[in-house]
Amino acid sequence: LIFFWLQPELDFQIRVPLLHFHIVTFTSVSATVVSFLLIAALGTVARPRHLLAAVAFGVMGSLFSVHGLTTPGAIIASTHPAVPAVSWSSSLTLFSGGVIFALASLDEARGISTRFMLRFIIGAAVAVMLFVTVVVTVPHVLGSIETNLAPWHRRAFFAFSFVVWLFAAVQLWRTWRATGSRIDGALALVAALLTQATISMHLFPLWNLSWWVYHFLL
Repeated sequence: LIFFWLQPELDFQIRVPLLHFHIVTFTSVSATVVSFLLIAALGTVARPRHLLAAVAFGVMGSLFSVHGLTTPGAIIASTHPAVPAVSWSSSLTLFSGGVIFALASLDEARGISTRFMLRFIIGAAVAVMLFVTVVVTVPHVLGSIETNLAPWHRRAFFAFSFVVWLFAAVQLWRTWRATGSRIDGALALVAALLTQATISMHLFPLWNLSWWVYHFLL
């Protein structure tokens, strides 16, 4: 990303909607699989932060699948009313994942109760279903909000997403230093990478190589 920032003439555009659809679909399925495998592998030794990370992967996978399905020019036309969902879903993917990771990073310091965990998981599932319902039934609402709030909603998404991912990365790194757990180390690395993904998605031009970077980071 620093290279593309310093050499913008080499940051050329690759507009291939079908490739985008396939990459996003693969990423979404992978995230969902990781979610189930993380829970299955850790079993009864899983800390609340590990379970919340699994929830984050599931939520991000679900939202990012909407991003792939609403790619204009892939399986829906560029004039389809659901096209605004392609930008909303990508922003919500990183935003929601960052919020959940930030919450997970507080586990070591304060602890998270089982009752809160259950309510949070149910709430996350309801929120994802609500967004999908809006995309399917009244997608024009997203377009209206985007028209009235642009560009401030994008700036707000970037600011909040960047802050929560950076916070999660620092907190999980501190947890890893204290526990020495490979899982904690891996989660800290994930948070650091997705902090960079947030920069790629929000601060670089659409379809440019620098913008494609966030898909591979995810």
